[in-house]
Amino acid sequence: MWLLEGFTPEPTKRIKDMHRIALICYGGLGDVLLFSPVVREIKRWLPQLHITVYVEARSAGVSTVLADVDAVMSMPVQALSRPALAKWLVKDLRMRHFDGVISTGTNPLIAGVLTAAGIAYRVGYESQPWAMKLMSHTTPVKRHAYAGEMYLELAKAFLRPLIGPAYEFNGISTLPYVKAPNDEHVQRFETLKIARLPDHRKHVLIHPGVSRVSQQKGIYKDWSPAKWAQFILDLSKDHAVYLIGGPDDQPAVDAILKDLPEGLAHFKNLVGETKSFEELAALMSVMDAVCVVDSAPLHLSIGLDKPTLAFFGPTNNAVLIPERDSVQVVRRQDLDCQPCLWAVRQKNCADSTCLDVSVEMMRDGLNQLLKKTGE
Repeated sequence: MWLLEGFTPEPTKRIKDMHRIALICYGGLGDVLLFSPVVREIKRWLPQLHITVYVEARSAGVSTVLADVDAVMSMPVQALSRPALAKWLVKDLRMRHFDGVISTGTNPLIAGVLTAAGIAYRVGYESQPWAMKLMSHTTPVKRHAYAGEMYLELAKAFLRPLIGPAYEFNGISTLPYVKAPNDEHVQRFETLKIARLPDHRKHVLIHPGVSRVSQQKGIYKDWSPAKWAQFILDLSKDHAVYLIGGPDDQPAVDAILKDLPEGLAHFKNLVGETKSFEELAALMSVMDAVCVVDSAPLHLSIGLDKPTLAFFGPTNNAVLIPERDSVQVVRRQDLDCQPCLWAVRQKNCADSTCLDVSVEMMRDGLNQLLKKTGE
C-alpha cells in the first residue's frame, strides 16, 4: 500500500508543514553548479528549510563549494540499472521523510519515483500528461535560456503556491551559488603566486581539461595541448601564467608540459596543489583571470565572479554562459553547423573543426576580457 501513498498530490501546501526538502539534480559537476541558484532562491524566502541535494556519484565533489546546503547525497546513477536506481532512490527518499522535493530531468518515470517515495509536495519539469498528474506543480523547460535561469523556473514553481501573492522573483542572480573560499586556502595559494611581478602583469590561471566521462562518450570540448602550450608561451611574455588540472586532466597536462621549455619564466605548474573543488575555488579567487573550456571549472569561476575566458567548440555558449562583462567567449564564428552538441547530435562529428581556434583568437579574447574588467 505504501506505493500508493501520496498518489494524488495536494493542490496546496502550507509553509508551516515544510521543514525538510530534497533537491535532485542529474548530471555532472557543471550541471549541479548551474542548478545551485535554486538553493539561493529557496533560502531567500524560506531560510529555515533543511535542504538535502541529491547528485550523481561522479558529482559528489561539488559538496565542498555549494552554499546553504545542509547535506549532499550521492546517487549511484552509473552503477545501477534504471529500475535498480529507482528502487534505491525511493527507499532513500522515504527513509529521510522529506516534506517537499524538486527534481530536474524530463523523464516521466521521475514523477512515479517521487510519488512512490511518499513526498507530498512534488515539483519538476513538464513531461507526459499522466506523469504531470502525479506532480504537485510542473513548469516548462526553457531550453534556450541560460541554464541557471532555466533551473530557477523550478524554484518559482515550488515557491509560488507556498508564498502566495507575496511571492516576487525580483530578478535574483542566476550565477552559480558557491561558498566564499576558505581563508586558510586563500592564504596558501597567495604564497604560491610568482613574486615580484611588475604592476602591468596579471596572474592568469589555465584549466585545460574536461571530464573523463565526456571523453568516454565521444564528447570533446577541449583545445589541443599544443595550442595551450603556445598560448602559455605567448602569455608568459606579458603575464604570470599558472597551469592547474584534476586527475582526469593529467594526459592533457603532460602533453602541454612536454611542449614547454624547462625553466620558463613567469610560468608555474600548480597541478597537484588542489585536492578538492573547495581548494580550486580558493586558487581561482587569488587570480586576475581564469582561462577554461566548457567544463565544471568554468561554472565555478563564473560563480566566483572572476574574469573568465571561456573556450567553446560544439556546445552552445548562450545556454551555458550568462551575459556578463566578466566572461569572454572565444569560438569559431564562421561555421554554420555550430553549435551542434545536444541540439543536433549527442557526440562530436568526425571533423570537429569547431575546436580549431587559433592562439591569436584566444590571446585577443584575453586582452578584451582584461580591458572590460579593468584588470
